Amino acid sequence: MTPLKHKIYLDKIPAQGRFGAIRKHDIHTGVDLHCPEFALVYAMETGTVVNICPFTGDDAGSPWWNDTSAVLIKGRSGIVLYGEVGLIKVKVGDRVTKGDNFACVFKVLKNDKGLPTSMLHVELYHKDYIGDGEWWKHDEPQPRHLKNVEAMLKRVDERNDPYLQMKKRGLTDAEIADGTVFDASYYMEPLEAERSGKEIMEEFRKHRQKMKNEIEAGN
Repeated sequence: MTPLKHKIYLDKIPAQGRFGAIRKHDIHTGVDLHCPEFALVYAMETGTVVNICPFTGDDAGSPWWNDTSAVLIKGRSGIVLYGEVGLIKVKVGDRVTKGDNFACVFKVLKNDKGLPTSMLHVELYHKDYIGDGEWWKHDEPQPRHLKNVEAMLKRVDERNDPYLQMKKRGLTDAEIADGTVFDASYYMEPLEAERSGKEIMEEFRKHRQKMKNEIEAGN
């Protein structure tokens, strides 16, 4: 089971979004799966939610990115971290079944420079791991509990990825979400397919603002 409704496409090596990629400040601990903002996220395995935490943004110590969260689910292969998500439907201790939708992807990059600005970030840890995800610093060995998640993901040539191809053509996420240029049903639940991607995104934005207002009112 893939974590997104569509097929999984890994960037060709070398790529910043692949596991073990050496980047400016660190070594990449997972895999970035490009997709539109608000793409639904599904559990790859049956398991138990063991942690929900800030993943990017101010609360995660990376204010250069938008605020997103991570959900960690313990299953047969270990603990899978689903990062850069929001609108989370589960809580710690909940049991999820393979294929359950429990969150959606949030936009992580603040500026659109012609590259995808939203993606699902996936990591894999041993079953005894406790934490919010690891930083893999330069000149340090791979974190002890960290595993290569790519073995869980289907590898397909990026040439077949319609989302990346439209980004290369210069389309914005808003344009791609419009049903006239992009099949919104490709990323959404069947019952939502009759509505355009633009309508779905607007509904999610309102929901996200409502959640934010509720959180601020409770502080």
